[in-house]
Amino acid sequence: MDSVDRWRYGISITSLVIIFSAVVYMGDKDYVAKPMGIGSDTLGPDSDETFSEYHQRAVSTVATALEEHPHDHAYGLVCFNQQLSAPDAAATVAKLQRINGLQIGGYPIVGIPAPVNIGLAQHFVQQAELKQLDSNDIRCVVAHDEPTQFSALQSDPRVASIEVLPPDAAWGRFSVKPVLGAHHDAP
Repeated sequence: MDSVDRWRYGISITSLVIIFSAVVYMGDKDYVAKPMGIGSDTLGPDSDETFSEYHQRAVSTVATALEEHPHDHAYGLVCFNQQLSAPDAAATVAKLQRINGLQIGGYPIVGIPAPVNIGLAQHFVQQAELKQLDSNDIRCVVAHDEPTQFSALQSDPRVASIEVLPPDAAWGRFSVKPVLGAHHDAP
């Protein structure tokens, strides 16, 4: 073996070691398939809270949001006094900028995409049908808007409570606990 062949052999062995090391190193860096942790923000009542207690806490979150960041968009949970049909729920929350999720029946919140070329009521019906749920049993929505809009909605007689998260909360990084008693124990 001459000196050129030795160099080629050395370079190829070194390259293989580098490639193998890179594969082993990158194999441990799986950011896509591993589930990301949920942040500490939560919407909905605590497990030991009555709906009346939850309502009081929710009202205070809207007041805090209005005081601290009235024009910063935030996520909020809007719960109704009773189960609403898709058209009634859509009419109630029509002024909110974006609806991100629905609580239908006693089921957890289901995320929904933005409506495309259809009205909000029809979109709610479509999303309920896709999930095989009753579109006449909408109990809450998760929405994204300014605290001023959530505050204005508090006076609607169909709304039982509105809870608002801080503006740094991101969709998919907070949990939403189902509100089961909104139409039974409303203040």
